[in-house]
Amino acid sequence: MFLFIQIFLLLFSPLFFLFLEKRKYLPGFLGPVVLSYVFGIFLASIRLFPLEDAVSKGFSEATVLIAIPLLLFSTDIKAWIKDAKSTVLSFACCVLSAALVTILISVYSGDLFPELWKASGMIAGVNTGGTPNMQAVGLALEASDQLFVQLNAADILYGGFYLLFLTSFAKPLMSKFYPQYKNADNATSEEVTSDSFMWKDVMLSTLLSILIVLLSVGAVFGIFGNMDQVAIIILLITTLAVGASFIENIRNFKGAFSFGNYLLLVFCVAIGMRSEASQILNNSTQILYFYGQIYVLTIIVHYILSYFLRIDRDTVLITSTASIFGPAFVGQIAQVLGNRHIVFGGMATGLVGYAIGNYLGIGVAYLVNFLQ
Repeated sequence: MFLFIQIFLLLFSPLFFLFLEKRKYLPGFLGPVVLSYVFGIFLASIRLFPLEDAVSKGFSEATVLIAIPLLLFSTDIKAWIKDAKSTVLSFACCVLSAALVTILISVYSGDLFPELWKASGMIAGVNTGGTPNMQAVGLALEASDQLFVQLNAADILYGGFYLLFLTSFAKPLMSKFYPQYKNADNATSEEVTSDSFMWKDVMLSTLLSILIVLLSVGAVFGIFGNMDQVAIIILLITTLAVGASFIENIRNFKGAFSFGNYLLLVFCVAIGMRSEASQILNNSTQILYFYGQIYVLTIIVHYILSYFLRIDRDTVLITSTASIFGPAFVGQIAQVLGNRHIVFGGMATGLVGYAIGNYLGIGVAYLVNFLQ
């Protein structure tokens, strides 16, 4: 009975949180990701009924692996590179700043807290593409559940302040230092912002995602004789999913992206169920301090590089939004800037960030571990 309740809550609580978001019952700072983590932690902390750890662990691992291809199928890398050179250049500055700042701060911080090198990879990943990268990189590095929750809490905190800046002071302040956007009149922005839902496409994309996961796991098992090489599995899944995105029919699956987001919320609930509130407080101050340094300096370095490259204000802000928050916030910031033409480039940048973030995060983590 308790096992049934646990599985029911894992599968259906994210749908309720998505319903609240769609009906706009939630304030801007409180999204489904936050609610999913908090709900899982609440269940683990109050111990209303026994939670089966093996079930939570199984759901957390399976949902991330299947979600990665679903999120990447809609990536149109060729169109992104072709249609917006300044966007590609600005995003390259985002990636470079995320990598350099994270490596320097991590090496300088030394043994500030346990699993620091894993945290560095997860932070580099999330600052390149958003929350899905943090989850995928953390799984690849076999990070503890407490680190997942602590880093997400820090990300939500600093992200809230940065989002406040983007929606208030950013436009007038950045206008003093950056060129104005030149209208390229992209008529395709609406194509990327909508993700209609079709059950047939969702089922096909999910089956293809599972096939990619099985092929990746099978390849690693065939080469190494075991499945301990989780990082290589994640990178293989990412590579195969990006390769599949070059096929137009796969790229146009309706609802694959939305279903991938839902699976990530299931992951958040599952991780929360494995993390009690008292455990999360351990090393929380050090992690907040560590993440804060990287978060602020990553944004500043990106701004500085973009300034010297004479990239326009709107492109700098939208690529920063896409790399740190992912595609979900692109429309909101584009509206604040009063520029619908940057939506396509921003959404595409966020999707490309999903693909790059896994490679970058895992690479940064192992480099930091080597340098320490």
